[in-house]
Amino acid sequence: MSRSESLFAPVSRTVLHALHDAGGRRARLLLALSGGADSTALLRSALDCRSELKLELVAAHLNHRARGEASTADADWLVTLCRSLGVPLILEEIDVPAQAKSAGLGFEEAARTIRYEFLDRTAITQNCPLLAVAHNTDDLAETVLHNLLRGTGIAGLKGIPRERMLPGGTRLIRPLLAVTRAEILDYLAGLGQEYRTDATNADLEATRNRLRLDLLPKLREEYNPQLARALSRLATQAEDVQQAIAFAARDLAFQTREKIEAADWGIRWQELQQHPRHLLREMFVAIWIDLDWPRQEMTFAHWDRLATQITVGGRNQFPGGIDVQRSGRLLRLRREVDRTG
Repeated sequence: MSRSESLFAPVSRTVLHALHDAGGRRARLLLALSGGADSTALLRSALDCRSELKLELVAAHLNHRARGEASTADADWLVTLCRSLGVPLILEEIDVPAQAKSAGLGFEEAARTIRYEFLDRTAITQNCPLLAVAHNTDDLAETVLHNLLRGTGIAGLKGIPRERMLPGGTRLIRPLLAVTRAEILDYLAGLGQEYRTDATNADLEATRNRLRLDLLPKLREEYNPQLARALSRLATQAEDVQQAIAFAARDLAFQTREKIEAADWGIRWQELQQHPRHLLREMFVAIWIDLDWPRQEMTFAHWDRLATQITVGGRNQFPGGIDVQRSGRLLRLRREVDRTG
């Protein structure tokens, strides 16, 4: 630990290590800001690290116009905050509720898609190869628990990835993922730093809010005060396991492939008889990813049916117009919609 690093608050020290490991030294870093406690802590901790890592910071905020005057007030507050801290702010306004209605999407789905499109686009125009968002340990725990309640596999236990690539080539990172919400609030209190509170986060009609405000506090109080940390460790272990399985599954998919046509995939099914069932399911996931076939409606039952088809044969239809038939020595997969024009 350097002498200057020893002077940092624990939150800033964690962010420093995360940014350093992500290749943040001498980088232009885009910070996604909402005005809430988490993103405000991300901004202040990134400023703490700026000199040590020689960072250039740019902030971005999307006013989604979902809460009327409150949304505008959040944007105005961020303009004032960033100006006082000397951080340039890119501000954009999009009527997300209107776009969600027009596209026939739920607000949360539309808001997430539009927000990341805005952030990716802004990172590119601002020449920022790194984009930092403010998910924390409690967010990770909520995601893991939410996935468990919905009935997840190992992949769902990963929760929120520490980083990923956006379509435009921007590398998204989460420097606060090892920091709890309580630590964030303590950090901001120590700075005397205010933040904005979104009233919709108290709406118990939303499942994630009930997890955050009701179930997780009960579990912490009655079973494990360090529940968020425990679920975070589980997520890390699940990510390691899933990476190993995914690597083996992709290798298996290509080892047994026999190309038929550009949009089709043939599998020499006899070579798969002795492989574990979970690996076969993941092999089909790898094929879907490679062919860019839709996976949103594919459930565990669908992937398991594919694994069964290797042994029992027959023909099945799957979401997205996917036809799978065992014929002779091959299991043939094709997307019928690719042929309709």
